[in-house]
Amino acid sequence: IFLRYQAVFTPTSRLREAARVGFLVPARMSYLLFGGVPGFFVFRYLLALIAIVPVYLLLRKLYGRWAGFVGIAIIMSSPVVITAWGTDYPDSAAVSYLTGALAALALAWPGWRWRQGWLVAAAVLLTMAVWAHGVSVPLTAVLLLVYFTIRLRRHRAALGRDVAVLALTAIATTLLLAIGSAVLIGQFNFIT
Repeated sequence: IFLRYQAVFTPTSRLREAARVGFLVPARMSYLLFGGVPGFFVFRYLLALIAIVPVYLLLRKLYGRWAGFVGIAIIMSSPVVITAWGTDYPDSAAVSYLTGALAALALAWPGWRWRQGWLVAAAVLLTMAVWAHGVSVPLTAVLLLVYFTIRLRRHRAALGRDVAVLALTAIATTLLLAIGSAVLIGQFNFIT
């Protein structure tokens, strides 16, 4: 719709949906690579992996392999998640990004293997969630507040570095989304 009616949207600053690039850019890439219907299913499969892989790894690390499988079963059988994935609406991406980010932040705990990588993954997923759907903004804020509160109380030493990594990753992700939006949707400044 953005490309087909570009002449109509340009003078009116387009629709508010154009700001949901955390959903639109990866979905458009999937549709261009695989076609309309196959692209829909490929993107939903990717969203499922984004949600279940970090949860599985977290639960496996904490409680064992079977707990990881239970985590996968809970996510894959949730009516909210299944309904979201079945639509072509940004909720499908936001629910996956937020689920994956929550587990990635937990995996970024000090002393755990691949800590910085999980912190970057969490920042990417949280940024994608914020730019996919507005309801993700308060959820992301609460998630980060809890993370920083726990870090402040238990492991204060690297808190500044964590804030810097999260902030720089969020900025880089937003810039990449802006470039993707310009190329795939035709609008670089999706924020305003």
